[in-house]
Amino acid sequence: MSLLHRNSNNSNHVSVSSSSITRTRNSRTEVKLIFRGRSDSRRHWYSPSAIAVFRVRTDQQSYSTADLHYKRYGVLGGSGNVISGFTDRYSPYVNAIANDAVLRGREALGLWVHELGNSLSYITGISAPVAKDAADRYDGDTDQGTAFEDCVFGGHVTPEGIIPPKP
Repeated sequence: MSLLHRNSNNSNHVSVSSSSITRTRNSRTEVKLIFRGRSDSRRHWYSPSAIAVFRVRTDQQSYSTADLHYKRYGVLGGSGNVISGFTDRYSPYVNAIANDAVLRGREALGLWVHELGNSLSYITGISAPVAKDAADRYDGDTDQGTAFEDCVFGGHVTPEGIIPPKP
């Protein structure tokens, strides 16, 4: 898959590949998710928008849903939504999926792609248009992860299936 953004000064291309490594530890299967990408500028090799090679790692062990809720909303709390995944704009090379998140079926893959979309947006500075009904389909979420998940899967991945954007 690749992302492409063009502007009047130059063109930036981000090519992506992903890999996952499955390990069995104490009869429990763990999946380590790592994304590898490359960004370059086609016209100017010295462009400040050229990022070179980068990796985005997903931490699935360090944070609970309560920890991610605190990271997202701070001490005052925010909304009552359960935060299962989070990408910090100041540290986008490591995003997080809660270790106690209840995810069924392809929902875990959908969440990983969602958080990867947030990371890629923060790293590259590229923002895609977000569907007008994203807040309804994603429980109030309208970040770049929604646009990327819509792009990859054609909608929001839920245990019941994919909810596509309304035309």
